[in-house]
Amino acid sequence: MIFGDGFFRTTVMRAETPQNILADLKERKITHMLIRYDMFNHWTNQQLNNESKKILGGFFQSHTRRLFSKAGYGLYQL
Repeated sequence: MIFGDGFFRTTVMRAETPQNILADLKERKITHMLIRYDMFNHWTNQQLNNESKKILGGFFQSHTRRLFSKAGYGLYQL
């Protein structure tokens, strides 16, 4: 389990494709992500440039599956 945004921010910022994000997460043996939507949206708007936001959106669209969502949280499987 990893807390904080340092690793994830670095992963997203250096990614050239959505597949790069997936590869970095799998390398760390990460299989799921628990996201608090309001904080995550604020974080992406503050930390990421437009290109990184596009790559991150592609990652979620192509490489994750939402398993559960309730009360502003979502659980995603890679």
